[in-house]
Amino acid sequence: MQLRQQLQSIKKGSSSVGDFVLEIKNLADALEAASDTISNRDLILTMMNGVGHEYDSVVTLVTSQQKTVPVKDAQFLLLMHEQRIEQLNSVSNLIVGGASANLATNTSSDKRDQKGNFNNRGGQRGRGKGNRFGGRRLL
Repeated sequence: MQLRQQLQSIKKGSSSVGDFVLEIKNLADALEAASDTISNRDLILTMMNGVGHEYDSVVTLVTSQQKTVPVKDAQFLLLMHEQRIEQLNSVSNLIVGGASANLATNTSSDKRDQKGNFNNRGGQRGRGKGNRFGGRRLL
């Protein structure tokens, strides 16, 4: 009963998909050693119930099939999705890190001239100077 309870309540948490599935397989093996078998369908449902919301697309795909998906196929889909999440997180970190570095560079390049005015690297924007535009005074 204890092994069944552990199997029903197992969660992926912060562990990798590989470690999570290995733990499920170890519990299933222990159940079989105690002469209590568990079906592939129950193993799949245990896996799908134990992953977080970030795996909802895989859970939907696997549980919507008319036939029970083989355990190895479900594990493969979870591993591929985990890899995709890691790729997106690393790209996101690069973008955020690059944006921060760019902001710091642009901010430090805005310096005041001798008159106390900010002098950006691009010089004057638009045409004309001061209150003049194209040689005419603005009203």
